[in-house]
Amino acid sequence: MGSNQPHLLLVDDDIAAIQVLGRILAHYPEQHFATSGDEALEQARARRPDIILLDADMPGMSGFDLCRLFKRDPALMDVPVIFTTAHPSVAFQVSAFDSGAADFVAKPVAPDHLRSRVRAHLQDTWNPSGQADAAE
Repeated sequence: MGSNQPHLLLVDDDIAAIQVLGRILAHYPEQHFATSGDEALEQARARRPDIILLDADMPGMSGFDLCRLFKRDPALMDVPVIFTTAHPSVAFQVSAFDSGAADFVAKPVAPDHLRSRVRAHLQDTWNPSGQADAAE
């Protein structure tokens, strides 16, 4: 891949929500976007992301279903998935974790919280230089 930056895949059927996430995570310039489950699968298989931010409520394929597909794919199963959704209930969070999510961030997203969760998961899975994330 040749990039010294982690690759983020932001998935939400609401383009405005993707733009907000993209701005919050702007110090990670390798961002790709998808507005449907099928598009997200296609993009993830074409270029394996280092982390996926995923909305649970999408028409057609839900975020839960999409996360399960990611976790069944040998090339993507170890990619951390962080759900971003407006459903704050514990039952909803449990469903996210049951589908294979690594984390859950409620909308409206608190920028510092989202950045810290992304950074924590990237440090667990992506660190080619062996050094801490210098972007912060």
